[in-house]
Amino acid sequence: MVEEEDERRYVEGRDGDNLVTSFQCDLCTKRDPVENLPQDVKLLKLIQRANLDALWSREPSTVSSTLALSRQGIAVAGMLGIKEALYQPMGPFPVDDSFGMAAAVVMLQQW
Repeated sequence: MVEEEDERRYVEGRDGDNLVTSFQCDLCTKRDPVENLPQDVKLLKLIQRANLDALWSREPSTVSSTLALSRQGIAVAGMLGIKEALYQPMGPFPVDDSFGMAAAVVMLQQW
């Protein structure tokens, strides 16, 4: 029997993934991809695969417990009047290969 979580595995991110894993957008190559250019279509698919691999490198229980604890922390911080100080904006990151995406997509292509 396939669990609902297994159907989503490596297909989409989960609520809370962004709290435990950094990821990069499709524009980390510093240029706008051309929609029908075969090399750009392939590159975008590899970037998406690398991002999903990174997100799913954490167990679902780790992500869900981190999300639950973060929500509890926000509630406590709100009660204490320090909600804005608790979580600072995480981005946007610069349009750059800040996390090694070029190396990741090359390895995926070679694999």
